[in-house]
Amino acid sequence: MDTRNALLWVDCIPQENRAQASVPIYDPSISSTYTNVSCLSKYCNALHRPKCDESNNYKYEVEYEGTYPTESILPRKSLIFNTSIEGLLAIPNVVFKCIHKSGEKPDSVIRVFGLNIEKLSLTTQLGARFTYCVGKVKDPSYGYTQLILGERAILEGDSTPLYVHKGFYFVTLEGISLGVMLNIPRATFERIALGKGGVLIDLGGESSVLIQ
Repeated sequence: MDTRNALLWVDCIPQENRAQASVPIYDPSISSTYTNVSCLSKYCNALHRPKCDESNNYKYEVEYEGTYPTESILPRKSLIFNTSIEGLLAIPNVVFKCIHKSGEKPDSVIRVFGLNIEKLSLTTQLGARFTYCVGKVKDPSYGYTQLILGERAILEGDSTPLYVHKGFYFVTLEGISLGVMLNIPRATFERIALGKGGVLIDLGGESSVLIQ
């Protein structure tokens, strides 16, 4: 889950340096709805630095923070969700990132669930809001770590309003306490008129708050 990233990232076959991966890798050939996105497609206009391969497919090159650079293409396919109300629900033509080359170790796999609100993020494509709770992520018996998409994404208890800037989620931070309130001026955390500063919520890999 990554609130700062837009796309769904999936390792795909064929892929260099992944013959010994210890986890399954997605095989596009088994899907009847998988289609590569053309460089002439409207989806390409929603992404930065578009490139094309020899087959005129959209080519995507990016380096995810803390990992090696990846090379991928941009396909679209139907995704099937197991919902709590309607059972299985198929969402057609969801655009995602299919990684075919990575500098990562052979037994590692990159998977990212993008949740910001850019045009090709999952939340925008699905038209769904979300709530999440992250606790003891390494404890499989901990039942409160969850991501909820859709109409049942209801927040309980106290909340802090979020605001959006350039597709990212920001929060109004008033202070930090470590046993006692730290003597930090409130203005330190505010966004200024030029759009700089502020506190960005970034859930990616591990929970984090970035003060820009």
